[in-house]
Amino acid sequence: MVRMEFLGMDFSCVFGSLNDGKFPPKDCLLPLISKLLGYAIVAASTTVKLPQIMKIIQHKSVRGLSVVAFEMEVIGYTIALAYCLHKGLPFSAYGELAFLLIQAIILVATIYYFSQPVGNSTWIRALFRHGFGCRDIDKWCNLKPNYHIREANNERKERRLEDLQSDHL
Repeated sequence: MVRMEFLGMDFSCVFGSLNDGKFPPKDCLLPLISKLLGYAIVAASTTVKLPQIMKIIQHKSVRGLSVVAFEMEVIGYTIALAYCLHKGLPFSAYGELAFLLIQAIILVATIYYFSQPVGNSTWIRALFRHGFGCRDIDKWCNLKPNYHIREANNERKERRLEDLQSDHL
């Protein structure tokens, strides 16, 4: 029997069984189906993120997108791809990770490109406002955690009380 191998898949067993008029045995058919599905997934993964990339480029806006989420995605794909390469798995088992990683890197670069530049004063204000619990950097900062949450709750209570009093008048 002639060996018919393509992309690491041996078709000789399947074609040999079909030529004899028999259905291929399970131990011959299942590895072939597994490889075919693996390569189909790899092929499909080449365009997964392209619609989102194209939409960002078309609208020139990344409003509402979380940069951190996409950066974490790049890290996850990198770790998974490194593991598959280290273990020596066949390309059909990890190929989609390579294409998803490339697209995720392009997506992150696109997000960086279209993001609004943030100055140092914005970072400092965010640090004081959220990190130290300050509402206004120009005022003295109470360094107790959750200070701004307590103050906001007190303001809401006062507004509710004022609304209730004005409704009864």
